[in-house]
Amino acid sequence: MGDNGAMSNPRRHSPAAVFGLLGLLFIGFGAGYLLSLRQNPEAPDTGIAVPAGLNLAVLTDARSLPAFRLQRHDGRPFTVDSLRGHWNVLFFGYTHCPDVCPLALQNLRYAWQQLQPDPSNPARPRAWFVSVDPDRDTPKLLGEYVTYFHPDFTGVTGPADEIDKLTGALGILYGFEDKTPGKDDYIVNHSSQMVFIDPQGRMRAVLSPPYDGDDIVRALRFLEARFGPQADNHITPKPESLA
Repeated sequence: MGDNGAMSNPRRHSPAAVFGLLGLLFIGFGAGYLLSLRQNPEAPDTGIAVPAGLNLAVLTDARSLPAFRLQRHDGRPFTVDSLRGHWNVLFFGYTHCPDVCPLALQNLRYAWQQLQPDPSNPARPRAWFVSVDPDRDTPKLLGEYVTYFHPDFTGVTGPADEIDKLTGALGILYGFEDKTPGKDDYIVNHSSQMVFIDPQGRMRAVLSPPYDGDDIVRALRFLEARFGPQADNHITPKPESLA
């Protein structure tokens, strides 16, 4: 898949204008989410110091995720167990996204090129692109889309209520613009944070824009150094065919 097709803007707005408007919206989402973490008495503290210049909020107490059941682009299940045994970077978007999603995946591709995770290592970090547009993003389309950026990336989709279980737990916001029955040229406004899930399958940190590939590398290396590169000894990653 080239730079056309899924990356085109169905509304035919100027890409620069769309990116600017969505960028402001997503930065607001990020600021509001981080502010809510600090102000909500039930939310974990984010007081862990991070490297200078890195827009990374690290949770002092990792947040457990609820049970959910989604599907990878290759048909295998995607559940909490899929996130255990290795670090994970999750990004939420959709294949018809005009600017933000391609840019995020380009940054992830650069990060993976720098990290060079060993494909044979079950504890290697994983990158997941979770669609918030299941009506259009079929597993086949997701597979073509994410593997265009890197063969190690995995697309995830599933029923909207299962997607909402995960986005709700992680503070990811999204909404549809001009979506009506029978119309497939709508836009999805969505958060643009990178969410880091630790090897125990818990939310550990959020990287907010602006960021680039180097920031993703720095964030992942910091988290691995701070909390460990693998799961606790009592947690055994499940075989890929099962989780």
